Amino acid sequence: MADTDSFSVHEVVTIQSPLTTKPVRTSEDISYSGNSQRDDSNNIGNDEVSHSASRDFAETLKEIEVITYGHIKNQQTGPVVTGFDSSRFMQFCDKASPNYEPTYCNYDELASELFQFDEVWISRDLLLKAMEMLANYHGFTVCCEKESIKCNHEGSEKSTHDYLNGPLKSGCTFHFKLSSLETEKYLPPSSDDKKKRWRYKNRWDRPIKIISGCAQHGTSCHPSRLNRVTTSQRARKYINDMPNSAIFALCNHMENSGKLSSDLIRRTMQPVWPRAKSISKHDVFNIRVKVMRLLPIYKGSHGDYNRFKDIVNATDFLNGIHNEVTLDDDEAYELAQSLWLEVESTTKCREDGLFSFIEYLKLINSKAKGFLYELARGSEGNPQSGKKMLLGVVWQTATMRRNFELFGDLIGLDMMKRGINTLLWPYFSVAMYNEMKKVCIACEGILCGEREDMYQFGCNFLAKSSPGRPFTEVNAVAADGFFDQGLIVKLGFVNAQFILDQWHLLDSGLMKIFGKSGYELLNGHLIKMIKAQSEIEYDTTLEATLHLLHQQIPRNGNLEHKLHDFASRRKTYASYLLAAIPGNRGLHGNACSEQNHWSVLSSLNPGVAKGGNMYCEHPIQLIRDLLKRQKEQTRQTNLMLEGMRQKMRVEFLGQTIHALNVLYGPMSTRNTLKYLLSRVLLNGIWGAADTPRRPHLFKKTKN
Repeated sequence: MADTDSFSVHEVVTIQSPLTTKPVRTSEDISYSGNSQRDDSNNIGNDEVSHSASRDFAETLKEIEVITYGHIKNQQTGPVVTGFDSSRFMQFCDKASPNYEPTYCNYDELASELFQFDEVWISRDLLLKAMEMLANYHGFTVCCEKESIKCNHEGSEKSTHDYLNGPLKSGCTFHFKLSSLETEKYLPPSSDDKKKRWRYKNRWDRPIKIISGCAQHGTSCHPSRLNRVTTSQRARKYINDMPNSAIFALCNHMENSGKLSSDLIRRTMQPVWPRAKSISKHDVFNIRVKVMRLLPIYKGSHGDYNRFKDIVNATDFLNGIHNEVTLDDDEAYELAQSLWLEVESTTKCREDGLFSFIEYLKLINSKAKGFLYELARGSEGNPQSGKKMLLGVVWQTATMRRNFELFGDLIGLDMMKRGINTLLWPYFSVAMYNEMKKVCIACEGILCGEREDMYQFGCNFLAKSSPGRPFTEVNAVAADGFFDQGLIVKLGFVNAQFILDQWHLLDSGLMKIFGKSGYELLNGHLIKMIKAQSEIEYDTTLEATLHLLHQQIPRNGNLEHKLHDFASRRKTYASYLLAAIPGNRGLHGNACSEQNHWSVLSSLNPGVAKGGNMYCEHPIQLIRDLLKRQKEQTRQTNLMLEGMRQKMRVEFLGQTIHALNVLYGPMSTRNTLKYLLSRVLLNGIWGAADTPRRPHLFKKTKN
């Protein structure tokens, strides 16, 4: 019972653009008829506004035809956008494309030119497709709600939940209101035939018009790579639009094995999700639930992929800003991933393995900006070849260097003696805590043993590769009983206070210092000395300990001497003295290094119980996997920082409005905000250069 409206194509208006040979439109060549005719007053000063490369490029992306549209009783004829060239957009705006042109990628100008006021599009789906493409590369997420298409930061947050990445609704001004130019009448189902009346619904699959809108992102919305990830995550796009191939593979594994491990889900989703997307435990749970719900559909398809994908919708995430390789560290990670197999395949013996190991590092260093490494060699070598013995290697990425420059006031030195490589060399790292008290590292590597010369080599490399923070600016160095204050100074930390790790000291250090019998006698007093919160408490406990030793018959002079020596080194372990070290932040030892060791073992041994180690691989593969771990940590840190920044923006806006209310009153503040918002909206419609030519549109408040 629907009215059918016919379309008739009268002509296709084409001209040759100086930017390309693709047909484009201009305001001089297109004439409007009927109600869609544009008011010339809205184009005041347009001839004075110079078009940029981005605006000229935007004109080449839309395909326009002059057609007849509208209801059969009120038809109009005019230009309609009938197509959007997404392949051309990706050709010049995708950074991975050989034809990438950054001058075309001013996305604010692209949006202003693509989505113009009073413009007619052939359908809402086409307009949404164009906006999705733009959002994918600009770095925001589009939300479609019946008569409007907007950024999903638009509006005010109604939820009281404190999300990690801040509130989703933050008052963004990117918003377009649409009007359907055709309707369809229908009779709603009703039990009483006499009360049936015709009703009308909008035809969004037919021509629509942009009746108002703003192409600029305002207030606390700032499109970026991480903004695209966080907003897409909140919109559940990654879970709802999982690729068919990944869902099919997980359903197949679930059907055959009966379970899905977290490691399997992560390994399956990592290649099909963007590089900037971190796979959290919540993602693993949601994917497992989705697979369980789709399992009956998989069984009904009898393992036929074509039948399965016809039912399940999917989306490709491997395009856009959230999948771009933009950081120098990313280049190192990608090269480490792709080169190790090629180098390892040529390895035949241990000597060849060491040689290929060196060549592997050289390849990464030559291609990835910011990646540095240094080889540790012995004094003796092979007299025939003249090569010195290789004793280890330490490397550093640009992110690690920045970590040390920002958070290197307190560092931890340690080696992990686990057999995680075929050479059985210990793992070495310089660990720290960042501003969120998360572990980060300044450099890492594998060295032939826990020796003074190996620690000296690692510290020398750190000093040369990180000139932004001299060792004289390091306030404290935490380590185990292998170190003392003299060794710390010898390594170059001349102004640093040595912190003896309390956990190692309580676990095994006290027994090594006092012996088994002395430890059993003084254990309680020694623990009180270590945990003392003031000098008085420490001295009182020390006197009680000496009194206990003096009562022993016969007196043990050796044990008394050890106690005096232990007390003379109170600066390295007493809690009240450690708390006074600048930048200590309440730490009592080398917890950052221990946490980093656990992180390494967990990353190298997915699915293995905590503390277990089944990993022992070639050094080339170890470097690849350690760089892969560093990439994941950097990705998670970036997402946390983006969330904190979004919270600060919203909080700052709220505090600003509150301050204005206190100074001028709510009514005056509301008028001022309306004035500023009007400028933002008109800048999006006419451009910043043309908006000041319309002063009559603005009425400033007296305040």
